[in-house]
Amino acid sequence: MASACTFPIGRGLSNDQSHQCVVAFAEALDRDDFVAAGGYLAAACTYESPSGVIEGAGEIIASYRRNSEWAHRTFDEITFDSQVDAIDERTFRITYFDETLHRGKPHEYRCCQIVTVGDDGKIVHIKHEEIPGEREKLEAYLKEVGVTREGS
Repeated sequence: MASACTFPIGRGLSNDQSHQCVVAFAEALDRDDFVAAGGYLAAACTYESPSGVIEGAGEIIASYRRNSEWAHRTFDEITFDSQVDAIDERTFRITYFDETLHRGKPHEYRCCQIVTVGDDGKIVHIKHEEIPGEREKLEAYLKEVGVTREGS
């Protein structure tokens, strides 16, 4: 699928165009539209994920898909939402809000990803960042509702 955010190389991107690309990427992930999300990544994109560096758009999208599938299989209810804030002309912070309900107990987990947009308007780098205290609250919630992570 062609990305609506691809611009000719050499053409200057405005902050607004880069911002639109990142918002579209985040919104695609929020709705589990992995085909659309992949269209916003450069083929050689790298992702500094919590489990290590992932290289290539296909592998990155596969990682997002696996995490989403696990969450949908595991929790009674889950919804994803996000907010995008500019750091500079080509760098943005996506804050993700994962709202879960399991065994009658709600929880919201938040984390961030720092995203860099390249000259052609595609995302070239993603770096996961934990928000202080959020991982610990998530682990306590998972323990409380009797959920264990795959591969943990």
